[in-house]
Amino acid sequence: MSCSQFEQASQAPQPLLPQASTGGSSRWLPLLGVGFGLMGLIAGVAGCGRPAASSEAAKPVYSDQQVADAKKAVCEAYAKGMRSIRIVARRQPENDADRLGVAVNSRVGEVAVATYFLTAVDANPSAPIELKDRLRELAQQYQELVLIQLADGGPSDWDAVVAKIDELVSKIDPLCR
Repeated sequence: MSCSQFEQASQAPQPLLPQASTGGSSRWLPLLGVGFGLMGLIAGVAGCGRPAASSEAAKPVYSDQQVADAKKAVCEAYAKGMRSIRIVARRQPENDADRLGVAVNSRVGEVAVATYFLTAVDANPSAPIELKDRLRELAQQYQELVLIQLADGGPSDWDAVVAKIDELVSKIDPLCR
C-alpha cells in the first residue's frame, strides 16, 4: 500500500463558492443599514407630528328628521320587546308538567328580545347615542339573566341583574316619551 493513496484522499475539496473578498464592499453594508434605519426614524417622527384625523370629521352627520325617525324606530322596538317580556313574565304554569315549558318560553323570550334590541340599535345608527347605549346595555343584561338561568342559578344569583334591568328601564322610558 502506498502513502500516495492516503495523501490524495486527505486533501480538502475545493470550495464551490468563491471566498468573500476582504475588499471595501463589505464596509458599506453596515453604513447602508444605518442609513435605512435613519430614514425610517425620520419617516416615523414625521408621521407622529402630523395632526390626527378629527373624530368629529369621521362622524356622520344626520338630519333632525333622520334622528327623529331612528329614535321612533328604536323606541317602537323597545316598547314591543318590553311588552313581550312582561307577557312572558306573567305566565304561570297551571301544573307541574307546564313548569318546564314556561321556564323555556321565558328564556327564549329574553334571548329574542335582547337580539331584537341589538338589531334595532344596529339598524338605526342615527338614533340618539344615549338611547342606543342604554338599549344595548339592557340587551346585555337580558342575555346575562338567561345565562344565569341556564346555569340553574337562583334568585340570589340574578337579583343584581334584575335590579340593573329595572334601573335601565327607568332610564330608557323617559328617552322614549
